[in-house]
Amino acid sequence: MGKDSAIKSLLRVNNNLKYIVPFTTREMRSDEHDGIDYHFISKEAFYRYYNNNELFEWDYVLDNYYGFFKGSFTQDDSVLITHALARMALRINSKLENVRTAFIMPDNYNLLHTRLNETDRNSKLVERLRHGVEEESHSHLFEIKINSMETKEIVSEIQKLLT
Repeated sequence: MGKDSAIKSLLRVNNNLKYIVPFTTREMRSDEHDGIDYHFISKEAFYRYYNNNELFEWDYVLDNYYGFFKGSFTQDDSVLITHALARMALRINSKLENVRTAFIMPDNYNLLHTRLNETDRNSKLVERLRHGVEEESHSHLFEIKINSMETKEIVSEIQKLLT
């Protein structure tokens, strides 16, 4: 049903992939787990990490911080995979070698509205949709664009990118 489902599917079928867990200051949703989906931290903790120069990359959107801690992208024999805000992904791409970028965009905006409402009933739909438009404005800078909300299609396109 989207990027998180696609990443979980990719991890199940490819033992060489390692998921890099981002952090966020937003509230954890009912189907999420700390340290698995995100590292859920307070804004105060974010400020401490920032002031102690412990962040590799971060961004601020919809009243919350998102990002990665230093050391997140240390590589063994695994292929690293994660998701990030568009601007953050582009900055990571400029900092690291051998980065492949995919931008996942919805092919059905009515379905997107429904999923956004189901994901977080307390969110402000208009703000989230406006953010999506801003994210999409950067899509031409990504290696590939995946125009689908179907997990199978997203997984297939990402597998092509990884080969």
